[in-house]
Amino acid sequence: MNKILLDNIIYLINQKGSFNYEVKEKLIINIFNEKDKNIDINIIQNNNSLLIINYTSINYEDCQININIKIKGNNNKCIINFRGIACENVNNVNVCVNANNNTQGNEIVENLKGLCEDGSIIINPILEINTNEVSASHFVTIGPLNQNMILYLKSKGISKENVTKLLKKSFMYNIFDDDFISLLNDKEENNE
Repeated sequence: MNKILLDNIIYLINQKGSFNYEVKEKLIINIFNEKDKNIDINIIQNNNSLLIINYTSINYEDCQININIKIKGNNNKCIINFRGIACENVNNVNVCVNANNNTQGNEIVENLKGLCEDGSIIINPILEINTNEVSASHFVTIGPLNQNMILYLKSKGISKENVTKLLKKSFMYNIFDDDFISLLNDKEENNE
């Protein structure tokens, strides 16, 4: 399953290569990628649009992820939620939002989190703001699994393997809506 478009929502599972889109009104993109190599997402926002990108990536090899948003118009809202897990590798993630000169009333939020299992993750939150008429913020958090949570769950009789799976799944899935989580659970059941 690669792409599903339903009511201005795009679901992408294991998307490869490049993805280009222009937002006219409202667009929500939910992406779940296992074993990313390189992916480029390029989106243009014009006027009076809402863009939400929820992206989760779990990788076992080196990868490069680029998310580029160009805001050309006024009164747009752009929200990017990224969750990445690096397993035995280096993940390099660039999230760039560019607000053109002479644009007004735009709001940008980048909420980016990385989890280092046995690899490392580099997240570059880039805001290129060429106007004073914008609200922009970004948050980046990178770290390992919470050892206190692992000990607590193991004390409840859950094996270390299942604790790790549970915590990673919670980390990855918390940005998605219920419909997309159902698709991911169906995919997981079909692969077992």
